[in-house]
Amino acid sequence: MSVKPMNTRILAPVLTSTLVVGALSAFFPMWASYTPPPQLSGKAGNREGAATRTGRCQADMSPPLTTLVPVNHAGWTAAEYPTVYWFTPENTFNYLRFTLAQAISPTEEVALYSTSFRITGKAGISRLTLPAHATLPPLETGKDYRWMVELVCDPNEPSGNQVADGWLQYVRASPSLMAQVESARPEQRHEVYAQAGYWYDALRELAILRESNPTNDTLSRAWQDLLKNENVRLETVSDQQIARP
Repeated sequence: MSVKPMNTRILAPVLTSTLVVGALSAFFPMWASYTPPPQLSGKAGNREGAATRTGRCQADMSPPLTTLVPVNHAGWTAAEYPTVYWFTPENTFNYLRFTLAQAISPTEEVALYSTSFRITGKAGISRLTLPAHATLPPLETGKDYRWMVELVCDPNEPSGNQVADGWLQYVRASPSLMAQVESARPEQRHEVYAQAGYWYDALRELAILRESNPTNDTLSRAWQDLLKNENVRLETVSDQQIARP
């Protein structure tokens, strides 16, 4: 197994910000009202890791390994190389493996990208931005993609691993939507994406704000509202901290 040290490749660089979010929020509400896309995919995945069958490595199950995805459909992204998020519980595992696959039939898929890295065992929400390089082509419209995170104890004993996954679809944003995003203030962009059904982009925009303003109560409430949305239902991880590089 190819193992890479934890670095900024897996946790994309945090964008610095000088926004006075608290002051602006009085004039520009940041309600995270995610509206599912009009054409839902039935692919929801298994977004929570199950307990392992071996006792060699353990992870806290309250909450368990969890991908930050909608509860019953594949999330949309407007990015050809999107960013995905997941919660890693406190654990004694050695590595985390990330895999991206493309569905080629209802029962078959082909792996497009995989990377492994050491983990600290601390709890927190992590992210990975798909790398734009020659071996990983940009996502295609009309295709279903499954991404998976796997806590690995021993590569020779996969039964001891914990696995969670999620689905995504690349849907090119319309010119009118991109015009709305570009004209919106930074603290409003996640809401523009959320109302248009672009889950992964809404999550990323709000996560960037939270990382730049970790103590801002308004952003914390907006984050929790997004994760607690009736179409998402990620209450169990809504108060978890985003891991910093």
